Amino acid sequence: MIRASEIYPANAFAPRAEIDSYAAALQECSRAQDLAKGRQTHARIVEAGCNHDRFLCNLLVRMYGECGSIGEASSVFDSIHVKNLYSWSIMISACVQNGQGLRALKLLWNMDQEGISPDRVVLIEMLGACSHPELVLVGKALHDRISKLEDLRAHVFVATAVISMYGRCGYPELAVQVFNGMELKTVVSWNAMLTAYAQRGYHRQCLQLYEDLTRLTDVSPNAITFVVVLDACSLLGDLDHGRSVHERVASQGLESDHIVGTCLLNMYSRCGSVTEARNVFDKLERPNVVSWTSMIAAYANHSYDLEALQLLRRMDLEGAKAEEMTLVNALGACSNLKALEEGRKIHARLSSSGIQSDFSASALVNMYSRAGSLEEARDAFRSRKNRNAICWTAMLAAYAQHGHNHDALRLYREMDLEGLRPDDVTHAAVLGACACLGALAEGRRVHRRILSTRSSSGLDVVLGTATVNMYAKCGRVDEAKLAFDGISDKSVFCWTAMVGAYARNGHGEKAVELFREMVESSRTLPNDVTFTTVLNACSHAGLVDEGKYFFALMDKVYGIAPSGEHYGCMIDLLGRAGRLEEAERMITGMPFPADKISWETLLGACKLHGDTGRGARVAEQALRMDPENAANYVILSDLYFARGKTNMN
Repeated sequence: MIRASEIYPANAFAPRAEIDSYAAALQECSRAQDLAKGRQTHARIVEAGCNHDRFLCNLLVRMYGECGSIGEASSVFDSIHVKNLYSWSIMISACVQNGQGLRALKLLWNMDQEGISPDRVVLIEMLGACSHPELVLVGKALHDRISKLEDLRAHVFVATAVISMYGRCGYPELAVQVFNGMELKTVVSWNAMLTAYAQRGYHRQCLQLYEDLTRLTDVSPNAITFVVVLDACSLLGDLDHGRSVHERVASQGLESDHIVGTCLLNMYSRCGSVTEARNVFDKLERPNVVSWTSMIAAYANHSYDLEALQLLRRMDLEGAKAEEMTLVNALGACSNLKALEEGRKIHARLSSSGIQSDFSASALVNMYSRAGSLEEARDAFRSRKNRNAICWTAMLAAYAQHGHNHDALRLYREMDLEGLRPDDVTHAAVLGACACLGALAEGRRVHRRILSTRSSSGLDVVLGTATVNMYAKCGRVDEAKLAFDGISDKSVFCWTAMVGAYARNGHGEKAVELFREMVESSRTLPNDVTFTTVLNACSHAGLVDEGKYFFALMDKVYGIAPSGEHYGCMIDLLGRAGRLEEAERMITGMPFPADKISWETLLGACKLHGDTGRGARVAEQALRMDPENAANYVILSDLYFARGKTNMN
């Protein structure tokens, strides 16, 4: 039998009052998470010779764990000569609280080796250590051990902890088995299951479970319920469901709750209803910085840029302090408006606040670039010493936007020298620069590099489309087609890019054939740009009947009202084919006034085909719209000269 005198030194047996005083001090440090004061108390305990008192050591472990110092907690734990169940429990809890799940699992294994049986509290705490798919088998083993101690069907708290564990591990299928077996479910249980679905991306199942909660039970959803469900509505873009949830939020008087209100605001913003987002914002009694920022972001993301900047000014007037995210969203509005002076003011605010992150630097680079000041974009980029890949990409894109394509490629190479890994946005910008320069060799190297980082699933839409465009502009339509075939899930943008590749390189019939394949075989719906592309292909290939057919399809089949650009393509098509009367009828029959380009296109066709009379009428219209255009006078002169020669002959 081990005697206390063999474990503790003589002075370890301090008066109970002294022990209680230290204990109270440690508990206060834990509550306040005051690490500095906790260390001072620890030092006094050591000085008093009480550092071997197991009760105080246990409290020290808990204090260090609560204060986030897991290393010091572990050192105190290791110093305890004879650990009791509470010692193991608080050390495991400290590990779980500080994200040291594997360490907690090792402690549980050590407990078993020491012959100490964990109780229900320890096992439930251990469930928190299982937060990764690779640990689901460990979680399942803990589930089985807990089931031997408790009947989960009747024990709400324990069953809910198991559901949460399976949710964190990414196995809602296992979570729902436990959930369905529960005899009594509280709102916490429902929230755990809703969260398990949401964490795995099962947003439809999340909404269906919410419907079951509200229609089939008497349990009232709480703020946490609404936060999870509104996020699911946002990610699905399900506005109708979101409005239904909003009605329930209002009926429970939670519209003014900052967290729920901000989630409602974000849901409406993501679903495209900025007006309803603003209505929610206006009902918040005292919006916090998160709410202000969310509303400014909603405006900026939907091109309500003036409203975004006006709201920032109102925020300032009401004394709310804008944070980095607030100002970055305002910079987005400045970018859209090309509001250089306003952007400079926000830049000054960021600098005066000492905010110099890669996040804000990237936003500044983008704002200055879009506002036309490449030099200031470069200065913002250089102001950051340790730049991340996002910041580099912003500067690279700025160069490309301003036609400094050689600088864009140089920066891409510098990224490699800095050891930074380009992302998809970087590669898309670089491919665009290669396309503009006709830099086929460089474009091929970038393409190979992208493929080397991809699985067998192929390129995504963004990179695939950029690659197709690069090869097309470099005149390699065969390689463009190979890249197109390698795109895993083709969108309308991919199809349009490939149709354009054929059209640009003189393969009009292939462009038409691919367009037919797109709408007939792939069932992809064309957009207005697709029609512009295929009509151009028909024009350059002289495919009049096909062009007229596709033009008719726009409104009749796809509900796309032809724009001036589409009419321009048709006028060019008919004009090239010598069907000048038909082209003139199309101009005069347009549902809106024809622009000068349409008249000038027809005027050029009149010259090409020697139709002097029609050319004179058309020239009159073109000159009335653009009297300063000398080219129109030259064409008209050529027409009259040609007619004069004909009459002389």
